[in-house]
Amino acid sequence: MSCARDPRCRGSARTTILLGVLVMILGVITLQQWGFSEPKRRLATRRREATVGVEELTAALQGFCEDHGRWPAHLYELITPPRVGAQSYMQGVHSLKDPACPSQANEYYYSLSGEEVIFGSLGSDARLGGKGYAEDILVKLSVP
Repeated sequence: MSCARDPRCRGSARTTILLGVLVMILGVITLQQWGFSEPKRRLATRRREATVGVEELTAALQGFCEDHGRWPAHLYELITPPRVGAQSYMQGVHSLKDPACPSQANEYYYSLSGEEVIFGSLGSDARLGGKGYAEDILVKLSVP
């Protein structure tokens, strides 16, 4: 006897289809909760790390300027001790990579012109300008 004529089989096909639809709906909800939003969480975390890094750079640059009366020619002057036995302005920092950049291939932005310095993170797009996670975190300082 075929399943099409057996009344016991008719309900099981419908149940199987309903269960399949339910599993697909649950899968979509799961991806929306954890799968698709994960890149946004990572970008938000990188942005927070970049903000903290810019705050540390600000303090280090101000300390350097107070000691030397000028801005460093390059950010590496902040992590390289000026002489043997001296401490760097950013202790424990060995890299100036911008954490907001997804590839982390770019360093923090630093522009020195005369007695003014502009520095910070260029955001997730690693270019000047941008909105959202690509928005820049820049600080402008002048020699006091």
